[in-house]
Amino acid sequence: MSSGEDSGPRNPGKDPDLQVTTKEHHFGLGAPDSEAEKYQNTFQLEQEVRNQDKFISTLKLQIEDLKQTNHGLEEYVRKLLDSKKVVSSQIDDLTSHNEHLCKELIKIDQLAEQLEKEKNFVVDTADKELEEAKVLGLLLIRIFFW
Repeated sequence: MSSGEDSGPRNPGKDPDLQVTTKEHHFGLGAPDSEAEKYQNTFQLEQEVRNQDKFISTLKLQIEDLKQTNHGLEEYVRKLLDSKKVVSSQIDDLTSHNEHLCKELIKIDQLAEQLEKEKNFVVDTADKELEEAKVLGLLLIRIFFW
């Protein structure tokens, strides 16, 4: 035997509660000491697996729900884009029609101005002819009664 190794019974002067353990044993990473511990560790691992399976199932359900929601939103956006195209087309049509009506109004306004000028010309001409007729009538009356 080499010096420092104790193959015999423990030294009565040492504290029996003090034990040297490894990190693996302290954190439960080492081999279990008894069948009860093996069973407990197996039970805990199985419980943890069941919990993780439940969590995964919940996440899968949430993913499916999100996929359905996403699909619904994509359809909604598609419909909005289609509506936008229809509205844009209607706006273009109405804008074109409005421009046409504006051109028609300009023509109508020009015709109204021309008609007003012609009316004024006719009225002025009629006034002059009436005045000339009055003068001519007065002259004829003077000549006739003179």
